[in-house]
Amino acid sequence: GDDLDQVIERCLSILAKATGAERAAVQLATPGSERLLHWTSHDAAQGASPVARSLSAERSHGLAGWVIEHREAALIPDVSRDRRWIPFPDADEDHHSALAVPLLAGTQALGACLLLGRSPKVFTPEDRELATTGAAMMASAIRLAEARRSLHEA
Repeated sequence: GDDLDQVIERCLSILAKATGAERAAVQLATPGSERLLHWTSHDAAQGASPVARSLSAERSHGLAGWVIEHREAALIPDVSRDRRWIPFPDADEDHHSALAVPLLAGTQALGACLLLGRSPKVFTPEDRELATTGAAMMASAIRLAEARRSLHEA
C-alpha cells in the first residue's frame, strides 16, 4: 500500500538527485503477469510528482526486461544506439543516457530501477554502484511490504 509507494518514491528521488538523473522509474515484474508494472518518479526540477502507475512493457522487453533477465546492471551512454531501449509509456521527452539496475532479492529479480538523463554520457560507474545499492534497499522494502500484506491476509 501507501508505505511501499513512499519507500519507492523516496528511493527514486534520492537516486535521481545523487546521480543527476532527470527521470527515475521502477518497473516491477508482476507475479503471474507477462507485463511490468511501471512506477515513475519525476526529476528534482519538477519536484516529487505523484507516483504514476501503469502496466507497461512486456516482461521480456526493453531495458528493464534485459536487466531482469540477466540480473545485471546496464550503463548506456546513448540509448538511441542501443536496441534494448524502449521509451517509457509516459515519456514526453527525449532521453539519451540510461542506467538500469535489477531489484534483486536473493537470486530473484523483482524488477528494475531505471535512471534517465537527457544528455549522453550522464552516468558513471560510481553511479552504477550507488544505484545497485539503492535497488537492493528497494528490493528489501518490496519484500517486506509483500510479507506484511500476506500477514494481514492470513
